[in-house]
Amino acid sequence: MDAASESLIVRVLERPSPDWDSFVAVAPGASIYHRSAWVRLAKDVFGHTVACAEARNAAGALVGVLPVVRQKSLLLGTFATSLPFCNYGGAVCATPEVALALMNGARSWADEAGCAYLEFRDERPLPGDWSVRTDKVTMELSLPPTLQELSKQLGSKLRSQVKRADREQPSVHIGGAELVPQFYDVFARNMRSLGTPVYPRRFFEAVQESLPDQSLVITVSRNGVVGAAGFLMISGGRAEIPWAACSDEAKPLAFNMKLYWE
Repeated sequence: MDAASESLIVRVLERPSPDWDSFVAVAPGASIYHRSAWVRLAKDVFGHTVACAEARNAAGALVGVLPVVRQKSLLLGTFATSLPFCNYGGAVCATPEVALALMNGARSWADEAGCAYLEFRDERPLPGDWSVRTDKVTMELSLPPTLQELSKQLGSKLRSQVKRADREQPSVHIGGAELVPQFYDVFARNMRSLGTPVYPRRFFEAVQESLPDQSLVITVSRNGVVGAAGFLMISGGRAEIPWAACSDEAKPLAFNMKLYWE
């Protein structure tokens, strides 16, 4: 699918172009979730249909990208998101004009794909006749140069909760693929107890395999039993914990606070 103007060509492809990742790596506003490895996960793990909208200037240089994933649900029907399985997505480009062209290209694709709606998870408002939701927020904490400064910044209440966990002499492990099974065990049990559908373990294995330098797992255990675990994504000077869980037995021991501190 192509849409062209005098100086801009927008195409919607089935897979990212070879220069997709090099563009995302330096583009302002891009997240790790815009990388081709993340986009491919939706198809490789879940079998979803992927659309990769890209904008090029008259010289053929890439000036904008917008990944979209189509999903089917018994409850929600057919819909498209940029991007699922994370909090961020939307168009990555330098100007509102390019963003609008990409979004309109994605809308045409979603219409042809039979989607009931299309959602962009942008961090800022963009042009166009789109309905806007403002019921979600992103919370960020700037980290000071030292742990001592961070401890002071958090305050006495949080420090006491971390110390409560330390009295149990927990073991903390930080790693990659080898810790995914331990993370998934406590995460899946927690999600099921909440009545929330849980991603398959192969999804987290695929994330670690595809982005080993940008993902890691932290576990907090006692006597060989993992009580809390988190899956971190790290990119562009920012670390976030999109998935974390603490067992009911470990919550009174403040293992969740120990996890976040570590």
